[in-house]
Amino acid sequence: MRQNLTRGADGFPQPLSRGWRNEWSESQAYEFLRTRKSRRGRRAVDGVPRLYHDGYGLGPAKFIAAEVLTLPDQHQRPREWLIHRWEPADGRGVVAVAYIEPDYPEPWWAERLLEVLGNGVSAVAVITDQALNDGVDSIVQGRIVVSEYGPDSGTTQTRMLGWFDLANLLRVDIPWWPYGLRDFDAMAAWRPGAAAQAVRPRTDWYDERLLPRLVPAAESSAARECARVVGILNRRIESRIYTADDLDVPGHVERPGVVQVAYPRYAMHDVPDAPDHWELVPLFDARVPNRSDRLAARDCLRRNADIRRCVDYTIRSEPTRGPLAAEWVARLKPLEGDPESLGSAFAEIMLSEREAAQPRTWWFDPHNKACWVVKTAGDVVFATVGTTVPATGHLTELEFDGGRGRAAFFRDSDGVVWPMPPRGYAYHNCGYSGAGPTELAEAVIALRQDASADLVSLPTPVVSGTPLLVLIEETTAPLRVSAEQLDELLPRRLTGSTTS
Repeated sequence: MRQNLTRGADGFPQPLSRGWRNEWSESQAYEFLRTRKSRRGRRAVDGVPRLYHDGYGLGPAKFIAAEVLTLPDQHQRPREWLIHRWEPADGRGVVAVAYIEPDYPEPWWAERLLEVLGNGVSAVAVITDQALNDGVDSIVQGRIVVSEYGPDSGTTQTRMLGWFDLANLLRVDIPWWPYGLRDFDAMAAWRPGAAAQAVRPRTDWYDERLLPRLVPAAESSAARECARVVGILNRRIESRIYTADDLDVPGHVERPGVVQVAYPRYAMHDVPDAPDHWELVPLFDARVPNRSDRLAARDCLRRNADIRRCVDYTIRSEPTRGPLAAEWVARLKPLEGDPESLGSAFAEIMLSEREAAQPRTWWFDPHNKACWVVKTAGDVVFATVGTTVPATGHLTELEFDGGRGRAAFFRDSDGVVWPMPPRGYAYHNCGYSGAGPTELAEAVIALRQDASADLVSLPTPVVSGTPLLVLIEETTAPLRVSAEQLDELLPRRLTGSTTS
């Protein structure tokens, strides 16, 4: 380096910054390699990253084609990619720009795509949903992952770069689809200069066409009500998927090199309130003969906050069930065959593969329309539980069966037994110090005051150090708490003082 500087030979660039350590810019290094191409051969040019160009005299890239690829990820789950092929004007080959559903792709994805797309592609630039601050005037741009062939045959190089490294080479407005608006059909149909498209928000688990398949085909007031509820659920799901109401590009500034090409299209403009649990019951009861439609809707709605009051968890009651569970099971009424409903699909969600392969029967609770039940040939009962039940008065006694069962029951002051609603997104437990026992204690305190309470909408009771929590934590399943014990542990006249 010192000799080249001293001699000034071969056009060796002068340092951009002189000092104890001389410093050159990457551009100086790459331009020097390019000028040595005639004497050093191809390897010198291969030292220049594919996306680099000084920008002078470079025209717009040519759009070649769009395609959708499906590749398995590390867990063999199929992942869809949208590929746009561009031919930059620098004559160094086609660059593939790759988009995936909202995600942050690992660098190995870029290398995999480079391998799959073949020798016709000189580099792959994977668009991510991450931001990159280049430290210059606080300019924020999108982060991309670029994989290209290395100077040695058969090797690849992968690096993190910024959106405008790609835009500088292509010299076009590269399309940006915001998070949640990546409809691959719309993306594949895009062409340079096209107007921005209106797209329904979606993800890899949600499609607006899933829930309407639950609506009965025959015209009726029940079908119209189901369609209304489906519209509300879809709109509320979409409002969570896509929340932006303004320009939504990396850095929140649309400038040459990046253009937003999609904006949200909703079935209804405003976000409605969530349907009440009794409004959901007809939808969960509707017959849906196509099993794949039921399962797709179930997977879409699972863990959805809007259905928690109706269906939140599926309990499992073993044949060795306690007296409260046995009393509840005894009051169930049989259905004639598989109801083929969304509710029954939730009831079956906890079945093992062996249990699912065996004959089973379907039941309902005459005291609770928002409860779907399935029973195996081995007398194992699975039942859906919402965060509220139509109980009366207050909780008077309870039991919890552990093991694979994980089912809790309580009796209200009218003497009716109910499955205990969940408090959190897991279910109750006992015999240790942790979230499950704490949530069981919280549920008991809330139901002790109001047996029909919605457990997820109440303030968190103070349970730490209470005799009730100590009993739950120190008792391994099965846990039985009688009315007499409960009067000692949690006298109702003190219940109000234990909440905050």
